[in-house]
Amino acid sequence: GGEAIRTARLIGSARYDEARRVLAELEKRAPTDPDVRWLRAELAFHDGRYAAALGHELQFGVRPGPTETEESS
Repeated sequence: GGEAIRTARLIGSARYDEARRVLAELEKRAPTDPDVRWLRAELAFHDGRYAAALGHELQFGVRPGPTETEESS
């Protein structure tokens, strides 16, 4: 929804503290929403918590993009 888009834009603008506040509200309403989970991983990545970011992706079944081998198939 609109708040997820707003959060993504805040992250894109490096306004991480504000993004965290908006995301905290989203997590209260819809903690398992795919957008919320993705944004949580995105913020972890920008915080330098790479293992946590990857953990969020793997925990919720987010598949990384295709590898070069898959693209050439």
